[in-house]
Amino acid sequence: MNHIFSPIGEGWPSFPRRSYGKLDQSEPIAPKGASVAVFCFDVVDADWPGFGDGGLFDLGSVTPLKIDHAKYWQGLFKHYPIVGPDPYDQLPIYRVEITASPGDAWFDLLVAITENEWVTIELEDSGYFEVDVFWWVARRSRNRIEGCSESYT
Repeated sequence: MNHIFSPIGEGWPSFPRRSYGKLDQSEPIAPKGASVAVFCFDVVDADWPGFGDGGLFDLGSVTPLKIDHAKYWQGLFKHYPIVGPDPYDQLPIYRVEITASPGDAWFDLLVAITENEWVTIELEDSGYFEVDVFWWVARRSRNRIEGCSESYT
């Protein structure tokens, strides 16, 4: 089981400095015009070695990666047993929650992000805009956002 779903235990050792992810939800659902809104992103650590050459999610070999993962998901839905370790157990998944109000540095950018867009989020220990990072069910870190920019769609 992936560390983020563990109700007890260590979770991941720390928060990701740079992550890729997608907007999972916002509260309220339509945040434009709200006095305060929470933007929730499901992200993965962009610097995880598993994305490199020969890694479980080698981004340099996209076609074989798509084929392997299509077979993996088809097998799960057909109730075929997984051969070898589950590749998703090692994937460093996090949840980043950003609370913002109109006039805050990132509010207009956050409101414009859709659930179909990939974003890059960069975090630092200190800064001027606080965010919450969850790396397992009961573990949380308060960090500062350094940058939040659209990466690609």
